[in-house]
Amino acid sequence: MKMKFSYAILMIASLTILSCSKNEIPADPDEEQPGTLITKMTQGLIPGDDTVFVFNYDADKRIKSIVNVSDLDTLEASFNTAGLVSAVVARGLHIQGTNSFTYNASNQLIQADFESSGGGYKTRYTFEYTGGVVSKQSYYTAGMGNPQFTLIDYTTYEVTNGNITSAKEYGSTNAFRGEVKYTYNNEPNIFQPICLFNWMNFLGAEEVAGIEMVFNKNLITSETWIPSGDDPVTRTFTYTYNDKKQMTKAVVSTPGGKTLTRQFEY
Repeated sequence: MKMKFSYAILMIASLTILSCSKNEIPADPDEEQPGTLITKMTQGLIPGDDTVFVFNYDADKRIKSIVNVSDLDTLEASFNTAGLVSAVVARGLHIQGTNSFTYNASNQLIQADFESSGGGYKTRYTFEYTGGVVSKQSYYTAGMGNPQFTLIDYTTYEVTNGNITSAKEYGSTNAFRGEVKYTYNNEPNIFQPICLFNWMNFLGAEEVAGIEMVFNKNLITSETWIPSGDDPVTRTFTYTYNDKKQMTKAVVSTPGGKTLTRQFEY
């Protein structure tokens, strides 16, 4: 995921545990894995008066829709013939538009397009693979007086043991902007099913379900943004589990001593 420090912010406010191929997005959650069927997520921004998201599943235990019960905004998925998420439509007062997803023959994500309702704003992410492992992401925008997609920036990845451990960001003219370094624990990445629903940060969950996290096998424990010519900035992640080994809480500690706590129900 691009950290929301400096210019690596998305331009708009914006499926399941990895199977045998570390970069595939499988169709169904593995019900034997703890915590894959989250039913409720509390956002964790305003204690005691916070946004709650309710998760709904289809008969194959795939996330079919996520509803913001505070604003009644809805994210609804459709699936392709391989059972992968092909589109997520956002409807509501605060979020409107469609994310569509394209895969290669190995069921690896190669393109993600967003179009706002009415088509006034569009984004496109493309992904490249080296030896079956994600190695590059390119980000484009269109609309707002520019109907053609224009490259904004691109990111190259280093992957270790099924996780992105380094993401180096470059501007459209190849100017190096900075690097994000990640560390991980050995727990399965239960946020992977949520990533495509959060693609334009529709759930406000960039820190746990950002773009890069769709490719990760495990959970991030730290993320350090190292901007070119400036001091590094680090945020850390801690997780709490119940006696069923289901995650009930994720705490993100950000610079300046601030924390964000997300809570989960099953």
